[in-house]
Amino acid sequence: MSKQEKYPSISVVIPARNEAQNLQHILPKLPEIVTEVILVDGHSTDDTSKIAQQLLPDIRVIQQEGRGKGDAMRVGFAACTGDIIVMLDADGSANPAEIVRFAEALMAGYDFAKGSRFSKGEAARILLYCVALAIMFCAS
Repeated sequence: MSKQEKYPSISVVIPARNEAQNLQHILPKLPEIVTEVILVDGHSTDDTSKIAQQLLPDIRVIQQEGRGKGDAMRVGFAACTGDIIVMLDADGSANPAEIVRFAEALMAGYDFAKGSRFSKGEAARILLYCVALAIMFCAS
């Protein structure tokens, strides 16, 4: 069984604005378990879209009509076809290799997985939240 067969389909959404120089640090490092990559270009004035397509020919580039990161995420998420959706900043602040750990956490039964660029060390970067725990916390 290949790594691809072990995982559900995974879509990665990358909101980007003027990130042409940073894309080389994330796109080639995406794990092979990723099945779809969508870059939402937020009115870039550099070669963000062109560089993205050079680095990853199968990438889907969507030109954002609205403004802001929230709008870019909404547009990107709506375009996804994967069973798991991952949002990855284009600035290289997160390690794309961690996508595997997030997918494995979700496959283990967690409802949500989130990383933090402020946590120290790889083990601390992944923060897992179970919806049941969140409901209990918010209810108390």
